[in-house]
Amino acid sequence: MDGLDIELGASRIGKYQISKRLGEGATSEVFLCRDEFFQRDVALKRVRSAALLDAVDGPVYARFFAAEAALVGRLQHPNVVQIFDAVADPHAPYLVMEYVPGTTLKAFCRPDQLLPLELVVEIGFKCAMALGYVFREGLIHRDVKPANILAITNAQGLVTDVKITDFGSVLNLTADATVVHQVGSLAYMSPEQLDGENLDARTDIYSLGAVLYHLVAGRPPFEAASQAVLMNQIYNQAPAPLSGLRSGVNQAVDEVILKALAKDPKDRYANWDAFAQALSELISSHKVPRGQLQGVLDSERFNLLRSLDFFTSFGDVELWEVVHRAKWQRFPFGHALYRRGEEGRIFHIIA
Repeated sequence: MDGLDIELGASRIGKYQISKRLGEGATSEVFLCRDEFFQRDVALKRVRSAALLDAVDGPVYARFFAAEAALVGRLQHPNVVQIFDAVADPHAPYLVMEYVPGTTLKAFCRPDQLLPLELVVEIGFKCAMALGYVFREGLIHRDVKPANILAITNAQGLVTDVKITDFGSVLNLTADATVVHQVGSLAYMSPEQLDGENLDARTDIYSLGAVLYHLVAGRPPFEAASQAVLMNQIYNQAPAPLSGLRSGVNQAVDEVILKALAKDPKDRYANWDAFAQALSELISSHKVPRGQLQGVLDSERFNLLRSLDFFTSFGDVELWEVVHRAKWQRFPFGHALYRRGEEGRIFHIIA
């Protein structure tokens, strides 16, 4: 049949065993596959051949594929989806990525599915740290939106972690390739990105601010029936204060997110570290209710370790490894970790 990229009954794409179809769109389809060599499940995103043959948009889709393919094995961060392989099949090229079971943050943008405020701030901190890592690798994502942030959930449906995905629109600051301007999703695009100006990290800071706004309010910063009206709002209107859209929103939360959404990049956070620090301070200064998250949050653990001299030489990725692999426990004052003469097999960090 015309238009089908995977023949009926096909069980493999290249060397990857197909388990099931995960989703599909106008330009690509995604499969859960098995990498038998590494004995792991992977997500395989295959570009539809019809999309590449489109006379107008085909070259753009090909460039998006090439942008992601160039990142194979490059991004190694716990909150960024890894890209394992890219195959430039002449008819239907495909990417092989880390498989992340769960959903995307888009599922939690509905007014009846909103996440607790403290969890939104925690997600914001993790995304800011991840995108800061991406920027230090010389990359600007340019399409930060709820659908491009994967949410890992536990058995109770609570989001426990997130991962940035879909680098098809990425701007590689170190590459000589021709830049495709005005890519992204309009509701989350900064004014300077709409204008096709030279971009830096602050355009993604704006986009993450728009994502956090949507997660808090159940609606994006700006909404309109037409693109022209929406663009006018992005250029000229201030977003409505979050404190007026959801009960329990502290003014400090409003200030942090609205600063990220400033029209002029100079009025936003100067860099990702500053944005991440502002988000973490909302938690440490109790500007958001703790609600369901009564334990020590990952952001608190990360910042605690960062403050210790022992970890001065650790990079962010190594520090996140400690956060995730260590067993964290609270002990009352006077509790004996070891007794005299007792041999230990555990390395303790006391803070």
